[in-house]
Amino acid sequence: MLVYISSDSFVSLVSSSAESYRKEVGGLLFGDIFQTKNKKLIVHQAIPLLSAEQTKTSVTYHQIRTPRVTKMWDDLSTYWPIGEFHSHPESKGNRHNPSPSDDDIKCIKDDNIELIVSIRKSNRRKKLGYKRREKRIAGSVRIYDIEMACWQLDDAGTPRELELWCPFIDVINWGYRIGLVGKPGSLFAKETFVLATTLRKLRKQIQSYENYVITNETTSGSGKIKTRIKAILKTIKSDNEDD
Repeated sequence: MLVYISSDSFVSLVSSSAESYRKEVGGLLFGDIFQTKNKKLIVHQAIPLLSAEQTKTSVTYHQIRTPRVTKMWDDLSTYWPIGEFHSHPESKGNRHNPSPSDDDIKCIKDDNIELIVSIRKSNRRKKLGYKRREKRIAGSVRIYDIEMACWQLDDAGTPRELELWCPFIDVINWGYRIGLVGKPGSLFAKETFVLATTLRKLRKQIQSYENYVITNETTSGSGKIKTRIKAILKTIKSDNEDD
């Protein structure tokens, strides 16, 4: 099964993991499941649980408060609950690894997915990309190295790793290649100026690119949409150079 991560979900996953950093963070995933030839799942929303009890090696959801969130999302969200996520921060004696622990495996519910984000401080920023053999997303986001892996239990209750894909990573890398940012792992620098109308155009094209990749179950989007996104990024770079 292919698991696609939307741009909004990707930002939420890495930012909530970075916010806690030294402690695990956890939350809920909402999205869509399509019964195609390969079967694909799209993570549209990743919602951190604020009342969870966090330690360096675990995150425990509040038994009373968490159902409030799930019930609220059942009433309001246009997406299905599809699983949960949590982070694995690097700490003394613990490896930077997005594989599930024995306790993690016990918490994975039938047919749901568990997305794990491992995070550590980066020594040298690396371009975001994919570890094809492990089916994972890996690279740097600002000052952190992240690695994402997605898991689901098979019929025997054994965790199997699912292939992850995030079209938004392509856009982030294009920004770096054209010189919009000086280091990989960011779409904009802190001081980047972007007109509101330009940002709306960029959002629209990113959404089109994501939809194309997901609909066609491909690893690369439409050439026309790529060209439009790169043109917008070059315009942003030009506007900032003029300033």
